[in-house]
Amino acid sequence: MRHISNSPRATEYFGVKAAKEAERKLKGRRHALVFALRGPLGGGKTTCARGIFKALGVRARAASPTFVLVRRFALPRRRSLYHIDLYRLEGRRAAGALGIKKIFASPRHVAVVEWAQRASRLLPRDAVRISFRHGRGARERVIMVEYGNEQRR
Repeated sequence: MRHISNSPRATEYFGVKAAKEAERKLKGRRHALVFALRGPLGGGKTTCARGIFKALGVRARAASPTFVLVRRFALPRRRSLYHIDLYRLEGRRAAGALGIKKIFASPRHVAVVEWAQRASRLLPRDAVRISFRHGRGARERVIMVEYGNEQRR
C-alpha cells in the first residue's frame, strides 16, 4: 500500500493506522509483532514510530533511540514494546548481540525497528515492512507498507 504524507502530523497518524491494521491482520501470531522501518535520515521513521506508540497505548514520547539502541516500554495486558534503532550498528552479528532474536520470539512483544535494513535477515517473515522516501516537496514523504501476510511469497 502506498501513502503520501505532507506533514509530520500526517506521518504520525499513518503510524496509528498502521499499528491498528497490523494488530488486526496479524492476530494469533506465534512471535512478536515487528514493525520494520526503513528509509533515509529525516524520512519519517521516528515520527511514524510515535504513531505506533500512541496506537498501542504508550504514553512516553517516541524519541530516536540512536544512542540507547533499545528502549523497552510496558504495554497493557503484560506486554512489552521495544523501540530498536540499528543506525549505528555494523552487520547482523552486532544486531544479534542486542538480543533481537529473543525479543522477536515472544508473542507478548511488539518491536519497532528503525534502520531495519541493517538486520533484514533477523526479521520475522511476516514483519510489517514500512519504507519511507522523500517526496517532491521538503515535507512530503512517500510511505510504502506491506503487512506480513501480504508480502511476496
